[in-house]
Amino acid sequence: MASRTSALSADTPQRRLFWGFMAALALAQIAAFYLVCRDQVLRAQARDAGVQMQQLALADCLQDSANSTIGRCLSSLRPSQDDGGPVVSGSVAASPARATLVDSSAFTLPAHFTFR
Repeated sequence: MASRTSALSADTPQRRLFWGFMAALALAQIAAFYLVCRDQVLRAQARDAGVQMQQLALADCLQDSANSTIGRCLSSLRPSQDDGGPVVSGSVAASPARATLVDSSAFTLPAHFTFR
């Protein structure tokens, strides 16, 4: 009986290969999870920076123009499709490489009405 249990618990090449494969698989999954999370964090940071730039561009437009309104500033910040690429009209960006796309929904405020 003792020889039978020792034979079952002995490390065989197949068992070592199996556990080596499982360890490599676990490490690959951890690395993939890290890469996915890192990509999502970078995209979120880029979105946040874009929103901040849009808000700064709107604030600059409102401060610099004497008779400026939110509607005029948003219309000057909206992209135009004249030359095939996204270009911001107005004085916000001079070249298509520096163009900032503005989403007007980022500047709208919700209005809540209560009916009684």
